[in-house]
Amino acid sequence: MIQFENTKEAITINDLLSFEVNYNVKLPESYKSHLLKFNGGYPSSDIYYGDFNLPIDSFLSLKNGNQTIEKSLKSLDHVLKTGEVPFATSTSGTIYMSLSSKDYGYIYVAFSDWEPELLSKSFDEFIEEFHEGEV
Repeated sequence: MIQFENTKEAITINDLLSFEVNYNVKLPESYKSHLLKFNGGYPSSDIYYGDFNLPIDSFLSLKNGNQTIEKSLKSLDHVLKTGEVPFATSTSGTIYMSLSSKDYGYIYVAFSDWEPELLSKSFDEFIEEFHEGEV
């Protein structure tokens, strides 16, 4: 299992519910569990995603800290569609999940051209495809 460093102050179920109400979204249960265990942070070793060998730099915290989901939602509001929530970063892009009914829970990465690429169809699948090592 991947461990995280520099995680932020723990959040509560009420923090999650507040976020969902404020943004009119329903986060996947597996992602909520992840947030409750690790509120943001950096993988403790070099982690890459799947065959893409996409480096995973950090996970955004729900609240507390400099890199939060809310701050990213505000800074990316010109490119994110309704129901898209950024949750992690790569050296070369933003990793986000869709919470819309047509592709609920799908994980995408968008680079500077903001042409999204599908990475996985669920948060669990996304995490399962992590591997250590160099590109």
